[in-house]
Amino acid sequence: MLVSTAMMAQTKIGVQGNYAADEEAFGIGAKLQYGLSADWRLEGAFNYFFKKNYTSSFDIDGTVQYLIPIGGNFTLYPEAGLVYKNWNTDGYHNGKIGANFGIGLEFPIVKNLNLGIEGKYQTISHANQLVLSVGVTWAL
Repeated sequence: MLVSTAMMAQTKIGVQGNYAADEEAFGIGAKLQYGLSADWRLEGAFNYFFKKNYTSSFDIDGTVQYLIPIGGNFTLYPEAGLVYKNWNTDGYHNGKIGANFGIGLEFPIVKNLNLGIEGKYQTISHANQLVLSVGVTWAL
């Protein structure tokens, strides 16, 4: 049993492009995924959103994802987790902790390289917003 569990655990690193709907800002990000089993995965991500209207921001989030194979090598995953969001307006920083939940879809492009799309809703005090992402992950 221990051998099969170790074989299912897979680590991936990735990069992504983001769009924060409420801020109307584009961003870039990096993420690390760790497979706990064939069905469950942890993800940590850092995203930076470019300055718009004198404000730039970044977020650090951690989510738990439940992987659902839907055929044709496509995997759907609902996710939920925590997020730390920090806004920078002309040198003044404002950071808050919140929750996020969303859904994503990924599929292989070539061996060990996946393309993914994701929609995640961040609920942070009075700054709730939808964040859309498109990116790639590489299996290590």
